[in-house]
Amino acid sequence: MKKLGFVSAFVLIVVLAIVYLMIEREIPAHEQVQIQKSTASSSELNSTISNASPDVQTNEFEPTPKPEVFVSSERCEQLQRSYYEQHRGRNNEYLAIASQLRKQGESVDNITLALLHGGVDWVTTDIWRIRTQIREATLKHQHAIKHFLESQIPQDASSDEQKQHAQLLQSQLKTLDLIVANAHLPLGNTPHLNLDYVYNTVFDMRDFQLLTFSDTTTQVLVDSVTAMLEHVDAELLNSPELSPIHHFIGSLLFTGKTEAATLLAQRYPQAFKNDSIFINRFQQATIEILTLYTAARKDKSMVAQLLDAVDLNRMQRYLPDDSGAKMKLNTALLANEGFKLNVSPFTSIPLESPPLEITLESEHQFTKQEQSEFDTCSSQNEWLTERTKTPQQWQQYETSPFIDSVINSPEFKACENSKAIDAQALVMGIASEILGKGKGLEQWQNLTMDDIDVSSLSDDKRTALALIATSIASGNEALSREQIVGRLANMGLTPSFDSTEILSEFVNQPELTMWLETLTDLPPDTALNLANVIAHRGSLREYKLIEPFIVRPDSQQLDPLYYLLQRDPFVIDNRQRSSAQFLKYLLETGYSVSSQHERQMVRMQTTNAQTYLRIIEQFPELAVGNPNDYFAVNCDNQK
Repeated sequence: MKKLGFVSAFVLIVVLAIVYLMIEREIPAHEQVQIQKSTASSSELNSTISNASPDVQTNEFEPTPKPEVFVSSERCEQLQRSYYEQHRGRNNEYLAIASQLRKQGESVDNITLALLHGGVDWVTTDIWRIRTQIREATLKHQHAIKHFLESQIPQDASSDEQKQHAQLLQSQLKTLDLIVANAHLPLGNTPHLNLDYVYNTVFDMRDFQLLTFSDTTTQVLVDSVTAMLEHVDAELLNSPELSPIHHFIGSLLFTGKTEAATLLAQRYPQAFKNDSIFINRFQQATIEILTLYTAARKDKSMVAQLLDAVDLNRMQRYLPDDSGAKMKLNTALLANEGFKLNVSPFTSIPLESPPLEITLESEHQFTKQEQSEFDTCSSQNEWLTERTKTPQQWQQYETSPFIDSVINSPEFKACENSKAIDAQALVMGIASEILGKGKGLEQWQNLTMDDIDVSSLSDDKRTALALIATSIASGNEALSREQIVGRLANMGLTPSFDSTEILSEFVNQPELTMWLETLTDLPPDTALNLANVIAHRGSLREYKLIEPFIVRPDSQQLDPLYYLLQRDPFVIDNRQRSSAQFLKYLLETGYSVSSQHERQMVRMQTTNAQTYLRIIEQFPELAVGNPNDYFAVNCDNQK
């Protein structure tokens, strides 16, 4: 069977993605920790040199020479692993104390504040907070959960599907028994009940998602959900941590059925009650979905009611620091449309005097020699950070040969020409808006939307819609590639190859490849911009499709070689390919090494010395000269 691209898989089994967003999910416990000075406080670690303003007195940038390193890259990696083990051991000690305090009756909020005040990172703290709440809810509602699981086991499991269904439910019953039996053990030593998978199977969420794609009335949608939930114990249905209602809300919002989502949330208010000062993951996902999918917030009256129904405005709450910047943009967007959210970033929590303090008996630390070596390794990254700034930050400095070289660089010009667009949000928003207008999914699979009008769409929106439609139609396998391209072209639904930000979301996917194979002409500038996007994603096959239209750029332009060097060429991707072949191809076909390529190699030499050595062993022309000419222009943070 044909493998579907990311977007087609997203559309056709979108409920799984929605569930992933909406459930109170856990964060992987093996989050990587980057090298930082172990003596730094958490507040110091939140501040980086790159965000610092120039000296207000001199306003001059004085680049410091690259630190001389007398520590091998292997030793730096060893120290980083050691630091990570120390970090993890320290966190485990904190969490063990946290769990003991919880058993003694301390509130989850107070313990969370104490962990943050003690320097435990937000990710680790959030894992503890969520797992604690889920385990406590599981123990509290164990009888309701058991009754629900037992009631869903098929009485006569004759088909393979029924047998798998029964096995899943029986395995979850065993897991529930283990959770109850091991309730006295530390949090990390108990299994996790996978109710989310159970809900997807029991309620057949795929069929419900297909129903939301249709022009079904709000009342039919609400009645459909109510009927599916009819046999769920009220105790389980009203649990804020375990309720299956969250899944249905996400599916409805995705297709713009905000009224149905709101009515359901109002019907089951206890399932959304949150007495914590911290925003929960369902509330966070609700905000993200409302900002991502424009169709979900068209009915402003319903959106306002929905925010109240999911308990987002009853009290002041705080949100995770890791997503604080993105969430700030989301809340600002909602505020601009007249919706007020009583939510603030985690960094604004007053931690100076928490109601509870946790202290460790002893701290794991490096020896004096190890700390010296670790600081030496860290100084390399600090040197890179010092020389990485946004265009606005670089322009604040007085002119000098170094600053002139930055402002006149191809990197700086590329940032000036980049478009301020959230491509992923636009793609998802188009999917939500178009599929929520009442066109049945079958019409999109067979491309029979004869009355569709794309004349008012911008190039970016038309491109997104064209590739989404290509994805849906090709996933159905009812039409050939030629038929798909032909029908979409007759509708005027063709991608613009100037919409590189949108196209970048589809690189390495069959939807884009299908259209690239139809090309007979492409303006040179468009071809180069598209080639850069493709190189950044490491797709040699797609690069070769547009190579005939590329006019080789001069040294004052960024080229595919530059963008390919942003990747580790020896990392194997999910299709078991590396970019090393792509790199070899570019160098063999005439791409020459310029100063911007050398800057990419300096970065690699500093952050990943072993990869750098592997590259220059095969491609000696990429060896760096003077590293002190290095700088970087960060387009991503300029807006």
